Amino acid sequence: MIDISFSPGGLAGARSGTPPPPSPTVRISAAQSRNEGNSGTAAFTYTVTRTATVGAAAVAWSFSPGTTSANDFAGGAYPTGGTVNLADGVATGTFTVSVAGDAAVEPDESFTVSIGAPSGYALGSPSSATGTILNDDVALPTIAKVVAAGDSITVAGGYLNAFTAAYPGVTLVNRSSGGRGVGTSANKSDGGNSLWGQFAVIVADAPDLLTILIGANDLRGAASAAAWQADLFGFIADVRAALPNVVVMVSTVLPVSSILVGDNTHNTRRTVVNPALRAAVGSQIHGVIPMGDHPVASTDAAWEAYPTAYTADGLHPTPAAHALYAQQYRAAVGSVVDKATATSPSFTFTDVNNIPLSQVTYAETLVTGMKLGNAASVSRSGAGDFKLAQGSYGTGPTAGAMNGDIVTSRVTASASPDTPVDHTLTIGATSDIFTVRTAASGPIALNTLAVWSDTAGNFNTSRTYPAVPFPAGRQLVCIAPNNGGVFDSVSIDGQACVLVASASEYQMWLAPFVAATAGNRSVAVARSAQAINNLDFYAMGLTEMGTGGTVSGSAFLASVYRADGAQAASGNVPIASGGLGVVFYKNEGTGAQAARFNLPAGWSVARDLGNNLYALTFGASQTPTITSLQYGVTMMVAGGFAK
Repeated sequence: MIDISFSPGGLAGARSGTPPPPSPTVRISAAQSRNEGNSGTAAFTYTVTRTATVGAAAVAWSFSPGTTSANDFAGGAYPTGGTVNLADGVATGTFTVSVAGDAAVEPDESFTVSIGAPSGYALGSPSSATGTILNDDVALPTIAKVVAAGDSITVAGGYLNAFTAAYPGVTLVNRSSGGRGVGTSANKSDGGNSLWGQFAVIVADAPDLLTILIGANDLRGAASAAAWQADLFGFIADVRAALPNVVVMVSTVLPVSSILVGDNTHNTRRTVVNPALRAAVGSQIHGVIPMGDHPVASTDAAWEAYPTAYTADGLHPTPAAHALYAQQYRAAVGSVVDKATATSPSFTFTDVNNIPLSQVTYAETLVTGMKLGNAASVSRSGAGDFKLAQGSYGTGPTAGAMNGDIVTSRVTASASPDTPVDHTLTIGATSDIFTVRTAASGPIALNTLAVWSDTAGNFNTSRTYPAVPFPAGRQLVCIAPNNGGVFDSVSIDGQACVLVASASEYQMWLAPFVAATAGNRSVAVARSAQAINNLDFYAMGLTEMGTGGTVSGSAFLASVYRADGAQAASGNVPIASGGLGVVFYKNEGTGAQAARFNLPAGWSVARDLGNNLYALTFGASQTPTITSLQYGVTMMVAGGFAK
């Protein structure tokens, strides 16, 4: 017989040999990499996780600099570590290391963060993680050669010549041609009229900077916007593989007039393509030349607002529009040639004075001088608002301003005389104040304006127009004969007018009376040397700004300036001492944009008279210079009016 028994002590001893349960653990999230950015800070955020949630826990974290330096971090100092406090029932928490953005070209750098185990916890895996700061700054080569490839539509205005004049030490090779689209990889180096067809030629040129200029026909011929983008970016990838150090910039796409071209495919696709080009900066391309984002290039709306921006085919920009795009080309490409490293542009407003009460005044700022690929935020404080490129007016902030972009400020002048209104615009870290000051009570202003045209053929040497609308005030009329020549006489309501100024096809006449009210008036014109056909009347009333009173007294000719030929024009237009005046500016030939001429400090457009004719108001005893930005025929007539 076998006796088997168990003692309580033995049983208890067996229990005492059981291992305890494992401790809960804490761990940190995985390593991460991030671009530092050009300004501000980039957040490296790490998550701490625990496996038990009963009770509170405090998890300490520490920092090791690795290959970084103190100025790589916010505030120019290394992070000091800290604690992640987890409340009862909470499993996770985070902490952040803030990296400072800069424009310096430097290697990728890394740091390490580690956590410790709070009481009652063990360290899990991983207990440390690295952070790699990726360099996103381009080491620009010296730009000795620029190749302009693509469609010649974007260079017909001569801005390659303008660029060469600004940078005589840079060789510029023009590989653009009419109708030259992107093509496909099947066309590679076949010598045809496409970018792909000219691949071997462009690579043989070995440019330091390649600018690709997109024409107006290209998008319509592609299967889709996505297919066109794939062909373009494929071409650029092959160029960069063959020329690893080349800088590639692409122009955003100009619009066409869907009315004249009869097809809106191009404009529909460019609304997809242009944002995609800007989004590709820093990856597929180094930068954009934002010609297609100019306020004048916003499809049919701009066609109506700027009727002379494009030629009659609805496709090609006029020299006037090309002059605007030339500024953008130089701003975007020139900043690369200059090796700009700034993260904010440099700009300065020219304040304006003697502005009519409550008049809306505009100022355009060309973004330039920033490092390649940088995009700055735009905001404003004070009066007015702004728009970036073709966006809507607002107060911001609005992100994404790049070299070559246009920021348009819009400010309404005060309703009180001699009162300033300040508009502060900020782009990146740069700010400037645009001050718009109204004129003191007394200077002459334009009352409501009537523009009236005779559309009926008339080939007599004299003609009476029985109902030309005039506003109240000092009665002034500028007459534009459709076929040039001068008039022998002009009368208003049977009273002979005084010829104030004459410049061939434009004349300024002043009635010998002051009208208290607006109304239709009879205008009779006559000339013996040439028959009269159609006429345009710019009928004005002159009033005293701030008082609303009418202007009486005599009128005198101050100056007439005229320039012929396809060149920019400038000239002095003196206003005699003691006089107050109005200047009529007309630019013919290829046309002009509203206020597309340089004005002296303190001047502004008082009224757009229509038909590319403008009135400017200013004080006495000034000798300003107006500089035309257009081609064709420029005429300026200044009249002074004594009170």
